[in-house]
Amino acid sequence: MPVLFHWPVITFWQTIGLLILSRLLLGGMGGHGRGHGYHHCRANMHEKWGTMTPEEREQFHNNLHQHGPSWMRRSPEEGNVKEA
Repeated sequence: MPVLFHWPVITFWQTIGLLILSRLLLGGMGGHGRGHGYHHCRANMHEKWGTMTPEEREQFHNNLHQHGPSWMRRSPEEGNVKEA
């Protein structure tokens, strides 16, 4: 690859150093799964869901299926959901 892009050849230890540096700068040292933010957001949503009335839950569910990701949207045959 160095010949193809006219880069200098680096040693094994320089490669290890670059890998460690990139992991520290870009992603930590692994094993974190989806990250802390995901679990925090999920816990907040669980708490909000518990305080909703059944009508609010139904409204939330319908809005999610109307405005959520395309794979989550219902077809018109499945219910009275507007086309996005």
